[in-house]
Amino acid sequence: MATDQRAPGWPREWDAAGYDARLREAGFTDVRTALVPDPARFGPGAQLEAYLGTVVLGSVLEPVPAGQRAGAIRQVAARLPEPAVDYVRLQASARIPG
Repeated sequence: MATDQRAPGWPREWDAAGYDARLREAGFTDVRTALVPDPARFGPGAQLEAYLGTVVLGSVLEPVPAGQRAGAIRQVAARLPEPAVDYVRLQASARIPG
């Protein structure tokens, strides 16, 4: 499902261990973190395009003239191998000592 086309400097993979270390540095104990795949699947067309335009591309579209945004969103949707957006959720649990 994933297209491997990221903006320059965008991380290739997220690392749950980095979040684990941050929680420990902040004084938490019994820290557990996990990255869990959670793709968002849509019907093709309007549903996918509305999600892309609002959630995924919102800030990217700001400099695009209003009359060209729908076309830009359709171009992005057409390049996806299926009407889905890859997401990975960070699950974390930790205790505050004391």
